[in-house]
Amino acid sequence: MIEYARRIEMIEPNHPNPCRMVDKFEEKSRDVFMPMEAVPRLMEVLETEPNVYIRSAILLFLYTGMRKTELLTIRWENVDLQRGEIRLPETKSGETQYIPLNNPALELMKNITRIQGNPYVFASSIEGKRLWEINRPWRRIRHEAGMDGITIHDLRRSVGLWLAESGESLYLISKILRHSDVKTTEIYARMTEDPKKKVMDKLGKKIVSIKDVRKAAATKEKTA
Repeated sequence: MIEYARRIEMIEPNHPNPCRMVDKFEEKSRDVFMPMEAVPRLMEVLETEPNVYIRSAILLFLYTGMRKTELLTIRWENVDLQRGEIRLPETKSGETQYIPLNNPALELMKNITRIQGNPYVFASSIEGKRLWEINRPWRRIRHEAGMDGITIHDLRRSVGLWLAESGESLYLISKILRHSDVKTTEIYARMTEDPKKKVMDKLGKKIVSIKDVRKAAATKEKTA
């Protein structure tokens, strides 16, 4: 923040940065996912959600794996129902990106009521404004679905895992979720097919086979 203030000349160029000697917080990747088996129960709970915009936003998370901020800020002018895609003019990477809509997502978008004078897809109760956050209703919904501990971002991460479990390549998953760092996508490979486990399985089979051969040989000697 101080560096930014210096660049826009809000403070003097030689203004000391009080955070200069502060160590950055070490981030740890989260590997919590929602199992596919939990989806039917979540769908049942969402059907009882009275706010159509909250319900639709959470469903679109599942259908597309979009980032929360990107999803909540969608404007109707950037939705192309003919092409079946959402245009994101401002993204984390700074580039314009396009989100393809599968059939359930497209049907959902077609059935969302547009509020006159409100440019946002997911409108709030305040005139002309959008849903600002859905964490609070999500906590209620996930509790009813028996999924306490699953965050909104975990839904996005779960989409990546489901794609990996379906056999999609890490390259394609990274493109769908628009990961700028391939390391972010690699976690799905570890969750679905850990190469170290394969190697250890081979070792285990080899040890067991040697054990069985020796046991068979010993039995043969006793009976001879």
